[in-house]
Amino acid sequence: MYEVLTIREAVRKRPAMYLGNDNVVARLVTGLITDCIAATGSAKLNVSAELEEDRKLRMTFSGPVDLLPFSDKILSGAAGFGYANILPAITSRLQLAHGNDTMTLLDGEAQEEWLKEKRGLSDPLELNIELDREVYNWKVPNFSELSDRVELCAMLNRGLEILLRDTRRKHADQRYFSFPEGVFSLYERVKENALGKPEFEIKCDGKTGSNAYQIVLGYRTDWHPPASVFSFANDVHNTGRGSLVDGVLEGLLSACRKHTKENNLSTYRISKNKLANGLILVCAVRGGDFKYGGSWREALESEEVEEQAKKLVRDAVLDFIEHNKDKAEQFLWRFDQTRIPSAMFKNRKS
Repeated sequence: MYEVLTIREAVRKRPAMYLGNDNVVARLVTGLITDCIAATGSAKLNVSAELEEDRKLRMTFSGPVDLLPFSDKILSGAAGFGYANILPAITSRLQLAHGNDTMTLLDGEAQEEWLKEKRGLSDPLELNIELDREVYNWKVPNFSELSDRVELCAMLNRGLEILLRDTRRKHADQRYFSFPEGVFSLYERVKENALGKPEFEIKCDGKTGSNAYQIVLGYRTDWHPPASVFSFANDVHNTGRGSLVDGVLEGLLSACRKHTKENNLSTYRISKNKLANGLILVCAVRGGDFKYGGSWREALESEEVEEQAKKLVRDAVLDFIEHNKDKAEQFLWRFDQTRIPSAMFKNRKS
């Protein structure tokens, strides 16, 4: 016989399955933010998150969106892996204040009625959270570690503004995050810290079908260190790379091969292994419910994304080559076998 558990019972029995094993508080903060974006359908949110003493956290959400679906999701008791779904199960005390309405849950049990008619469209939603020490050995991260995760969340969600405060010490720490340029801001940061200045740069920023893309890549043409690659699908960091990165590289390969063929560059041998030299790539796709593979389920698996990314990058690279002949030539020389000792290419496949 299978034991049928409520969502509260399931979470409290196996908390690590729902919360992970590390950076749990940071995951909770960013997870509630992304759940709010999913519930409201918009990243145009102002969020404040304040760490307080003894497992206490206060978060406030506001913006030109209807926050009712998000608050209802928290209180629904529906099964799911979202942080909004499991929040009542991991708290000893949870209070929601939305407009003139207030709801307090003690050990998951509502203490009053939740009256929807007291709320307005623009009313902020405040969550006062007290994490239950019986569920988990809550280790609140230091402010720097938490800031890094919140900063990435803001980069991945353009339109999002986050104020993060830590009041656990006498002098509070505070940081504000807003990145209208999205992951392009991450690329600029990586580029600043890289050896060699990229001269060959491609940017794609737009929507194809139901998927929105931000792709930027750069090549250091005077220095060829190992590649630096950062890939994201929705709010998942694709540590296993996956379909988006594959599509970007295939698009780059296709454009270079088309150019060399049309210009009769017979000594150029276009191969993927040489594309990695000196590459800086930051890419992100936002769309529906993607599938992930790999040991940690963090490698995007989507034929649609791969094909769309390939076309976007192929078109962008061909346009760059056409309008930037000198920079394109500096990049393409790496494929010219006459400029590199032939022994380097011996027994090497394309």
